[in-house]
Amino acid sequence: MTIYNGPPKADVHGREYARIGSLRAGCLVQFDEEHGDCMPDQAVRLVKCDADGELYVECSCGRHLLIDDEGILVGVYRMESKPRAA
Repeated sequence: MTIYNGPPKADVHGREYARIGSLRAGCLVQFDEEHGDCMPDQAVRLVKCDADGELYVECSCGRHLLIDDEGILVGVYRMESKPRAA
């Protein structure tokens, strides 16, 4: 697998896609509207890790694996787990 080391890829609005290497179990991610019938538009989910080390989120079909494209999760955005301190 080739890891993308260039500038973070982003959507047309400039919002950066999540990088698979920056996610761990317990992170929150948000999905855009392109993830089929198993995930509602703009869904926010908790990242989990199975016994084999694969990252996934729960969806209406069971598990939605987080499959990357050269290290980038297109259509998936990392969310802040806690509000930032002011």
